[in-house]
Amino acid sequence: PSSISDIVEHLFRVLKADRDLAQMLAPEVYLGRATEAYGRTVDTELKYFLRIALMLEFGSNFKKIDCLESWGIVKVVYKGVDEQNQWIREWAGRIGLQANELADGVCALLDAYRRTRVFNDEQAPIFSRYWHESCEEIQRGYLPFFAGPNGRALGPKGIKYRREANDRQTAIQEFVGASGRTLTQNFIGKWPIPDDLRGPFIEALWDFLAGSVHVLVPAPLTGTKGRQIPGTGGAYQVSAQRLAVSPDQGRFRCDRCKRVHTRITPGGACSAYRCNGRLQSEPLPEDNYDLQMLGLPFSMVAAHEHSAQVPAKIREKLEDEFKKPDGRYNCLVCTPTLELGVDIGDLDMVLMRNVPPTSANYWQRAGRAGRRFRMAVNYTYSRQSQHDEYFFND
Repeated sequence: PSSISDIVEHLFRVLKADRDLAQMLAPEVYLGRATEAYGRTVDTELKYFLRIALMLEFGSNFKKIDCLESWGIVKVVYKGVDEQNQWIREWAGRIGLQANELADGVCALLDAYRRTRVFNDEQAPIFSRYWHESCEEIQRGYLPFFAGPNGRALGPKGIKYRREANDRQTAIQEFVGASGRTLTQNFIGKWPIPDDLRGPFIEALWDFLAGSVHVLVPAPLTGTKGRQIPGTGGAYQVSAQRLAVSPDQGRFRCDRCKRVHTRITPGGACSAYRCNGRLQSEPLPEDNYDLQMLGLPFSMVAAHEHSAQVPAKIREKLEDEFKKPDGRYNCLVCTPTLELGVDIGDLDMVLMRNVPPTSANYWQRAGRAGRRFRMAVNYTYSRQSQHDEYFFND
């Protein structure tokens, strides 16, 4: 398993070695910043950006289908929450489960909290503070604006074993509640364990997670100015410092609500609130384009504008870079500036965003491609206009 910091360092080294790739994948970091030979500001910002990206990846909710966990190719593991732990082994024997069953069930509970933004990171505490639209991270594009159905900003959330009288209910979730309807009680209530042991087990589980393995850690919930939000004292969140990402090949889907899990749970219980479905093993989707691309060689589309708005000298440099086999740009988005009199080199594809006004324009633009090997792909997109529809039909 790899920690969040290990992954950040790996990605940073890859992007540091290829500045062009870094500027394509993380333009938010470089926008408006000078690249200096001895500068450290950009490097610091790039690491911060990458850490936020990973926190968003592993703090995403269950409805997000285009993430590594939903695809079933990674799972998150928690330090000390495994079948070798003495506490896990003892309680598994008491409640009639296998040690690996109990460990997976506890990890699935932590997954459920983590993927509802109850997730803390010391270096990028994006789920531990309130964000306003004017915050720099949102303005620069590092973070999306967390908004509820009413359009207002969503505040951070934490959990406590029990809420106190002055706790803010919208910010503090209960691990155990008098109504018996908390996420923990609802999920563990579906496990095949004796009813008389369920309450003592949940109480011991809190002490285990918060006091023994420290997967749940105190997390101050703050406002935009760094001050603690009233009514949130003593909140806990899942610690990013106590988890790691492990490669995996498989997933489980609830037969009722269709929620995807990365591990089987005791009795196949679904972790969704008030869902009585059961988890079924599901193979990785063979027709998922993104999943297929992860195992295939591919090239980034590095595009640049080529139009009359771009000065002629810059256009010449763009053309030179475009013609190089390892040039900085492999895609030019053009107006008629590239239609005549320019040798663009070994071009194998032209995409026309609309049907050109005359047949001469069409031949000139299509003729940009295939000049070396006499083979090319020319693709014309027909808009819903009378001109385009006429040539599309005839």
